[in-house]
Amino acid sequence: MDAQEVIDSIQSIYDRFEVPQNLRLHMLRAAAVAGIICKNWKGPRINKDEIVAGALIHDLGNIVKFDMETTVGRRLLKGLPKKELARLRKLRARAIRKYGEDDHKATERMAKEAGVNGRIISMVSPHDGSYVDPKVMKARGWTFKVFAYADYRVSPFGIMSLRGRVAEAKNRVVAKVSGGGKSTLYDHLGSILPVGLLLEEEIFKHTSISPRQINDNTVQPYIDKYQRNRFIGAIIVRNGEFLAEIRRKDEDLCPGETWIPGGHIDPGETAKHAFIRETKEELDVIPKKYYRLCTRIWRYGGKRYPIDYFVCTKYSGRIRSKEAERVVWLKNSETRKLDADVDRSAIKAYLSKGK
Repeated sequence: MDAQEVIDSIQSIYDRFEVPQNLRLHMLRAAAVAGIICKNWKGPRINKDEIVAGALIHDLGNIVKFDMETTVGRRLLKGLPKKELARLRKLRARAIRKYGEDDHKATERMAKEAGVNGRIISMVSPHDGSYVDPKVMKARGWTFKVFAYADYRVSPFGIMSLRGRVAEAKNRVVAKVSGGGKSTLYDHLGSILPVGLLLEEEIFKHTSISPRQINDNTVQPYIDKYQRNRFIGAIIVRNGEFLAEIRRKDEDLCPGETWIPGGHIDPGETAKHAFIRETKEELDVIPKKYYRLCTRIWRYGGKRYPIDYFVCTKYSGRIRSKEAERVVWLKNSETRKLDADVDRSAIKAYLSKGK
């Protein structure tokens, strides 16, 4: 999975690992900081897509160290119902069993499992002291420098200045240590600040903006961009056939065409929940046996829209068209009757699995 594929599929990656919403937002903020720097970059050549992709996954493994007990941890999880807190504890325990207790190694293992390419993985999980050693930082090059700086600027509560970010992190460390003491991690955070300030000075010699112009307000459009419109496709199958719908002729989008049923993923909704909801809304049935198949990119109007496809092999209820002109069962050999290349690609992926 290259950088653009990671960017296109990021919400699917988050769904796959059940990344909690506040952790998703943290990584989206880091990607947004990276994005605004990349847009205003005037310096040496950098790989902008890899910087953003790395920021989007750089803390995937943080679930293994999720803080649910301290004052700061409770502040981060404030408002969550007890049922959700219990789910997060189970998720953390499951992640530790599968990926280990080291959050950096967990991130690396999860990224490999998702198929992320090696260059991005080596950037998000450095083992060479890059974050605190100016000489090593310099050797890593500008792509890594911009990525690291974006990570520096984001706290669990939003975008902060470097000094504010380090101070906030130190306060969290003190809050976790019994008796309000300090630790080796506290000293480590202190060593980050001078490296970060030097990095900031170097980076902003090559941009048309200043560090102060990167804040929660200015990065929001970038967060929205990385959470762009997403869709699901519901591949309902039976005895060598799959279901398709013929869109109404008065539709603004692709009128009269034959498509796999599907729809939008609402903000804050996972692809799985959208699949179940859309299947009920469009076809009046509830999926009982299903699995995620793949993510494909629909190119329309010069833009890219990820579609997460699910295959449903068993459902309750009787299928009827509630939104389309009508639905039809097509044989597996009749994929050519689908109008959208993206749907034909998904059916091809389904058939290639021999299901």
